Amino acid sequence: MKKLALVLLVMSVMALGFGLLTASAQTTDNMVTVTVTDSNVTVSPNTIPVNVPVTFTITNNGQSAHAFVIEEAGEDNSPLTSGANTASFAAIAAGATFSTTWTFTDAGSYQIAAYNNGTLETGLVATFTVGAAQAATATASPT
Repeated sequence: MKKLALVLLVMSVMALGFGLLTASAQTTDNMVTVTVTDSNVTVSPNTIPVNVPVTFTITNNGQSAHAFVIEEAGEDNSPLTSGANTASFAAIAAGATFSTTWTFTDAGSYQIAAYNNGTLETGLVATFTVGAAQAATATASPT
């Protein structure tokens, strides 16, 4: 009887551990670094998954403040929306960093662009691709 209880306890702990491993693999945020100067903007990485929260960290290394939007590639000051949220962000001061999290629900080409009074700032647009999320896999092996 004690052996059976011990076997059931070990199996329960293994199942719980596998469940926690799977849950943590599915909730990992993706990080995107955006760097801006007064003449260009870069995004790294430039391919991110769909239906996964993505944290954009924007660092302004320029001398001027820049306001940003995240929008479909080729759009002109048309920020994405999700419910009451809009992917339009107030000016980030020179030398400052700002972070925001966004979940893309559709695959495709997007851009992060700087606008000054509604006009795209020359050279301050970077495109990136949102693609299918890779399935998280986990393997549990008894020890």
